[in-house]
Amino acid sequence: MPRSLDLWYALSPVTRAGYGLLLMVLLLLAVWWWQIKPTAREQTAREQQRLVQQAALQESWREILALKPPVIAHAQADIPKAFSPLDFHTPDAQLIGWRPANQGGEMVLEAQWVSIPRTFSWLAERQMLAPAFSITAQDKALRFVLQVESDDGG
Repeated sequence: MPRSLDLWYALSPVTRAGYGLLLMVLLLLAVWWWQIKPTAREQTAREQQRLVQQAALQESWREILALKPPVIAHAQADIPKAFSPLDFHTPDAQLIGWRPANQGGEMVLEAQWVSIPRTFSWLAERQMLAPAFSITAQDKALRFVLQVESDDGG
């Protein structure tokens, strides 16, 4: 028998188990170093890349926030148009009735469908709100009833 095997069998079973355990631990360390350690390095590299990107993003935001909108001369500023129910009498929408109230009133239009969304943008241009409205079908057009009130900015 080869001499190395004689030495191995001469050891007690507990000592052989200890050497076997030591060998397994060394093999696990080798596998960890070979498999897991590169993954940790990749993760560290990704973290470094993320930090660099975050710094660049913060710098971009600083540059964006440093930009100021151009100063608009008073003559160029948007002055809201005054509200008049007669402005809503167009070829697509006819003003049927207007009942004024304290801060607005009720406007009744006979309108085509295409003019209804445009009506809301016209109200917004004139700083008016439409808290309630109804649309009902009639013979050739839609009956569009709007409750309008002034937008006091509050």
